[in-house]
Amino acid sequence: MDDKLKELEQAKTEYIEKMKKVALIEAGFSVDEAGDYIKFIKADDEDEIERQAMDLIADVKQHVTTNKVRNNTWKPF
Repeated sequence: MDDKLKELEQAKTEYIEKMKKVALIEAGFSVDEAGDYIKFIKADDEDEIERQAMDLIADVKQHVTTNKVRNNTWKPF
C-alpha cells in the first residue's frame, strides 16, 4: 500500500512538471528555455500555472536586450 502511494505521488509530480513545461512553451518559450525557466513556476493548479507562465514570459521579454553588432567597433584587420 505504501509503494502505491509513493508511485501515485511520483506520477502526480511528473504530471505537474510536464504541465508547467507545456504552459511555458505555449506562453512563448522554446523547448530548451522551458526546461530552464520551469523552476520559476511555483503553482500546482493548472490555471495558476498558465498565469505564472504568461507573467514570466512578459517579464523576460521586458528585460531581454538584443545584441546588435555595432558598426563603429574597432577592427584591426
